[in-house]
Amino acid sequence: AVVSTQSTGDDLMYNVSLSLKNSLVGSDIIVPLIDSPRGLDVRLPPLIPPGFSKVIPFHGMQNQKNGAKRGDLILKFSVCYPESLTPQQIESLRKILPD
Repeated sequence: AVVSTQSTGDDLMYNVSLSLKNSLVGSDIIVPLIDSPRGLDVRLPPLIPPGFSKVIPFHGMQNQKNGAKRGDLILKFSVCYPESLTPQQIESLRKILPD
């Protein structure tokens, strides 16, 4: 997953780009955090649609006025579609995906 970031007040927003495969079958990703070199492990369920958002409370920016408060971490997902498919891949998808 490719991740980019921006902040809105105390909330921290990550734009996460998922492959089509990972958006369909689910995936585990590591989201980088400002105050943790390890990052945050996030398990994504199957069927993440483009534009879907997941809010993780209290993992955003520390509040400037009250250091005990933190904003939320907001993950916003986009889905990267493959640039091409073989005829065999297309046929396989037709067989396994519902109309």
